[in-house]
Amino acid sequence: HKLGASPQKRPLSIAEIDRHVEFEVEGILREGANQLDVVCYQLGRHNHGRPQSSGINRPVVLFDEPVVTELPLWYESPAVRRRWPASELAEYTPTSFEETELKDWQQVDLTAERTLPPDWTLDDWLSVRWYRCRCTLPGAMRGKPLFLELPPCADAWLYVNGQFHDRVNGDRTPVFNLTACADADALDLVLGLRYYHLGTPYFLTAPPKLLGFDRVI
Repeated sequence: HKLGASPQKRPLSIAEIDRHVEFEVEGILREGANQLDVVCYQLGRHNHGRPQSSGINRPVVLFDEPVVTELPLWYESPAVRRRWPASELAEYTPTSFEETELKDWQQVDLTAERTLPPDWTLDDWLSVRWYRCRCTLPGAMRGKPLFLELPPCADAWLYVNGQFHDRVNGDRTPVFNLTACADADALDLVLGLRYYHLGTPYFLTAPPKLLGFDRVI
């Protein structure tokens, strides 16, 4: 059974591709083993030494209705105007979330539309803006496959409870797998958004979302 195709017609650019695609499988899945075949056209190139991902680059999940919780309130730092090498960010250990440590940071409500003026120059290449949020996991999400989805952004580095967790960039769908943390009552999340490409924001433009699903394939 062909479930469908995405996009429906050939796109003019990669920016037109919907990276979040849903297909209806009710009445097709059967008891026992099922086989899923996916054909992905390789659309991408090497750009600034960064390979653009082709193929599946976000979790494939089964669900009736996903559990979705927006995280609208974050503390945002001013841009840290210096170069952050990838190796330094991977080794970076942010301290535990304490409001008293957030000097010059502001709590922002990401449900309100916002744009920040460009504050970078070539001297600010790889500069970072930091975000912090402590959230309580809803009971319906605990112990199940759990993910954090970001709005479109540049290089993103996620730290959970003070430890480096994972990295995504603008060439990958910005989704972090938090399933290993799904048994926790609360999560202390720190995001570092690193500027690296003209036109790609390195600040949060919309609330990140916690997504809970029934099963991961």
